[in-house]
Amino acid sequence: YHHHHGGPRAPLPDQDECMPDDVRASVEQNKFKLDKTPGVIVKGEDGSLVKLAADNHDEDVDLNAAPEPTRFDKSVQSILNGRNAAMWIAIECKKRMWELEFECLEADGPVHNRVYSYSLTVGPPGSDDVLVAAGIAKGKREAKRRCCDAMVLKMSDLPPAPPLHVQMQMRGMPVRPGFRPRLPPPESEDTIFKKYDKTAYGDDHPNKNHPVFQLCSKAKRLHWPPPVFELVTEKIVDTIRNKHGKSNTMLYTYKVTVWPGVGQVEPKIFFGSGPTKKDAKFACGTIAWAAIQNPNAVKQQLGADGSLPSGSGASPEGEPQPGTSGETAAQMAVKMAHEVTGPKLKSAQHVTEEKWLQQVARAAERSVDLKTEIEQLKAEKAKKKEEEEAKREEERERRRKEREERRARSRSRSRSRKRKMDRYSRDRSRSVKKERRSRERHRSRSSKKERRSSRDRSRDRHHSRRSRSRGGEDSSDRRSSKKDHRRSRSRDRSVKKERRSRS
Repeated sequence: YHHHHGGPRAPLPDQDECMPDDVRASVEQNKFKLDKTPGVIVKGEDGSLVKLAADNHDEDVDLNAAPEPTRFDKSVQSILNGRNAAMWIAIECKKRMWELEFECLEADGPVHNRVYSYSLTVGPPGSDDVLVAAGIAKGKREAKRRCCDAMVLKMSDLPPAPPLHVQMQMRGMPVRPGFRPRLPPPESEDTIFKKYDKTAYGDDHPNKNHPVFQLCSKAKRLHWPPPVFELVTEKIVDTIRNKHGKSNTMLYTYKVTVWPGVGQVEPKIFFGSGPTKKDAKFACGTIAWAAIQNPNAVKQQLGADGSLPSGSGASPEGEPQPGTSGETAAQMAVKMAHEVTGPKLKSAQHVTEEKWLQQVARAAERSVDLKTEIEQLKAEKAKKKEEEEAKREEERERRRKEREERRARSRSRSRSRKRKMDRYSRDRSRSVKKERRSRERHRSRSSKKERRSSRDRSRDRHHSRRSRSRGGEDSSDRRSSKKDHRRSRSRDRSVKKERRSRS
């Protein structure tokens, strides 16, 4: 009775309880089979997760004995869980006491758009049973990262390694009972990429004989501070117009500072010039490398601080002038190194060394010849500036006078307006005073008349009482009627006057 008259409905039975045994068994078998089948879980249009099975999996494989799939339902992100791939691989190698090694297999493409191929090898030391992964990218760091991502998937298939503190106990390191040993801090990604990069530069590698590379390598090997290259000046020595627009011939000057030693060492400074920034940097690097390799060869040509002196082809500003006669030992070193490992000429680079030197010399001569012309232009510019300033001053004076005139006119208008207002206010005050006086006069007159009328009334009353007492009623009546008539007439006159005064 309770269920049929507005009460709550009874709960529905559970689906598993109502399901027949054979149907339940088939559902469990299909679910197990679907879970074991290799595939990828994706999100459908309605938001539900759907598993897409692999196309080439074998239906007859015993799924109870088959290993877990590795390439379909496993990803690098799920394995790392936010950790860095290179650091994860380094820790796994330490757990297994393995070695890891990066190697550059190929650097293909032009200089400005290189594609690097790297390999990562992981395995026990001295063993041929290793894991190898490869990565290709436009940068060395990105190629190494792709190697690490591929290696994460391979190393995750291996059986788990014991923790690091157990490895330390296995190696015979003393560990207090009940205490976990302090582990060394993990190496960073940059440290791993630099430390385990075993790329060997052969004799045919272009960087092997490059002076800038040799200078930086020596500083790194001897723990010197790294050399600092700076762009000192850049000048346009010649401009040519062509169908594409303007073509400038440049003179760039670079400076390199070298600290040849550890600690408090006196720095040495070297300069180099060229038509491009790369040539200028190469020139100053070559001079610095030649001075550091053989200081006696350039001791007479270089100053105490390593810079070129002013008498041997250097300008007072510290810029070497390649167009001067006579070649120093440093310039000869630049030319010899340039012939061996200098920057390659671009296809569009039509400026040869002789042509560039001539243009630099012409620019230097032109700068001397144009000194008077530049001074004349400066004087003309200063004169023009003074004239413009005088015109601006005249304009300011004219505007100031106009403002003063406008102010004077506005002052005169305001004075006349003030006079009119004062006159109007005086007239108004006079009329108001006059009206006030007339009202006061009228009030005083009316009050006097009222007082007189009141006296007359009192006198009349007194006379009427006396006449009544004498018994002369007729005579008293006649006198009272006359007085009443006189009183009414006077009252009418006062009322008319008051109305006239108001109007």
